[in-house]
Amino acid sequence: MKQNKLKPCPFCGGEAKLKTSKCHIAANLFQTKYFVRVGTEIKCTECGMSCYEGMTDFVYDCSKNHKDIYLKESLFETKTVRKARKRWNRRAEDERREAD
Repeated sequence: MKQNKLKPCPFCGGEAKLKTSKCHIAANLFQTKYFVRVGTEIKCTECGMSCYEGMTDFVYDCSKNHKDIYLKESLFETKTVRKARKRWNRRAEDERREAD
């Protein structure tokens, strides 16, 4: 199965949905340091079982258009989505097959 596709819920077999959230907040008065948080949640639409992957960092950004912040958010989104998908799609039988 392709890594980009989400497997059904391991508990009930329901459909899984992926949702990403992003935020950045000024961490100092001069708005040159920002707190950046990106999270990805995968949740079963039937039973509500979910997994979450998040990343947080401080970013120094003195530009007018906040380019550095958006670059960091984009990088974090790519990483959290990949990690959350990998975690959701992991199954015990796959690991047993690989060990044999």
